Amino acid sequence: MGRSARRQREEHPDPLPEWIRPQLTELVKEAPAGPEWLHEIKFDGYRMHARLDRGSVRLLTRTGLDWTHKYPAIAAAVAALPADQAYLDGELCGVRPDGTTSFSLMQAASDTGNAAALVFFLFDLLYLDGETLGAAPLRDRKERLRGLLSGASPALQFSDHQVGRGPEFYEKACELSLEGIVSKRTDAPYVPGNRGHCTSFSIPIAICRRGIPVAPASRPTRSRLRPPATCRPSDPLHRGAARSFPRNSSMDVRCCGVRNDIVGAGQDCSRGPD
Repeated sequence: MGRSARRQREEHPDPLPEWIRPQLTELVKEAPAGPEWLHEIKFDGYRMHARLDRGSVRLLTRTGLDWTHKYPAIAAAVAALPADQAYLDGELCGVRPDGTTSFSLMQAASDTGNAAALVFFLFDLLYLDGETLGAAPLRDRKERLRGLLSGASPALQFSDHQVGRGPEFYEKACELSLEGIVSKRTDAPYVPGNRGHCTSFSIPIAICRRGIPVAPASRPTRSRLRPPATCRPSDPLHRGAARSFPRNSSMDVRCCGVRNDIVGAGQDCSRGPD
């Protein structure tokens, strides 16, 4: 940002949003190819937004409910970020010692109030210190998010990605017994609540491995759970272990070994409370 633009932003900052409808995904059958796409691993948890306002944090569900009281450790980690104001999008997950995410751990932590071991995987930054970022290209938003999270608490993890090579990324996810990936245009803005059409390529596209029907996304059930992916205990990511794609030009993403479930074409691929 230039000096004049920075000065204007300081004098006339954009207001911090109270709540932003989450951008949703559309289920498709094939991973898109080409360098204009980036690809992330799908996580098995609750979709959650974090709103930081000068030390005060609100954790908001996909319908805008305030669930901060359920996850005080996550709220404290967000409050410690090096920013006065921020609005972040991510997935709140329970994580096993082997690095796999577990929806049952997520549910148990939410039901019992024992949420200290949860991890908030963050994949988008929509506002930062007076600047609304939703219209900026996704690649720019993620780079700013990466910088914001550098040095953050282990409870906050940047959701890394692979640029290009979507079909190979998908095949690698299948090899690792993961359940899906999310593909996004690198130049796309954030479109709240809009799945749109594949022809627009302006929203994330979810690819899931198995065509297993599940209940609606806002009503998670324990019957969805399946055996976890295999992880090497020697691959550290956050407190436990992680599975790593080969660190070369084709796959350079470190991610948690996760499980996820198929959703219908009319549903969001991330689950969460109302």
